[in-house]
Amino acid sequence: MLERIVVHEVQTGGPDSPFDFGLLAEAMIFYGHTHLVISRSQVAEVLATFGVDTLAEYLRAGHMTMAYVPNMLAVVSRDGLHDLGLVRISGGTTAAPQPEGFYDVVERRLRETGADPSWARHSAQTLAELTKEMSR
Repeated sequence: MLERIVVHEVQTGGPDSPFDFGLLAEAMIFYGHTHLVISRSQVAEVLATFGVDTLAEYLRAGHMTMAYVPNMLAVVSRDGLHDLGLVRISGGTTAAPQPEGFYDVVERRLRETGADPSWARHSAQTLAELTKEMSR
């Protein structure tokens, strides 16, 4: 078993293909720790695949950890060293709108699927407490 892996933007068929949860499942089997990094566009897929309760259970049990990145990720290379960086796109002299936070994205997505508003808020709060939100 390998020690750990970070899974981000796992799409086997190109940028418009769905998230590859088979690859995520393999990572969870073959690595001691799996860290899932998701963007706003992937929240709906993650919720639909795991469901709120199962996702919360996996996160609580330490089977995986999850981070939400409201901006784009990039690899910054300098002097042969590589690091992750956030790309924030702004529109000239006017300030770019603040990206939605993880709680807001989850709560809105659950309500869009017809969930009871009270349950959607509670579920969004639960998942937000278990997910690291990268700076907005």
